[in-house]
Amino acid sequence: MEEAAYLIEGRPPDGWGSIVTKEHLDLRVEAFEHCLNAKLTELFSSVDRRLRAQTWIMTGTLITGLGIALSVGQSL
Repeated sequence: MEEAAYLIEGRPPDGWGSIVTKEHLDLRVEAFEHCLNAKLTELFSSVDRRLRAQTWIMTGTLITGLGIALSVGQSL
């Protein structure tokens, strides 16, 4: 009977304040996009820092290896 009364009255059970509007959804989507962009920016800068560190480590290792190889080659 209670459900029938809601249908006859034509209002939602929690009142009109519980209805989600297009503007409400737009605000939620905008907040989600802002959060996503912040996380992506953080991720990209983290990947950039790690790739730079890896490049320097590999460059140092390569130079050291070449120096050792050159030393061994000259002593033969």
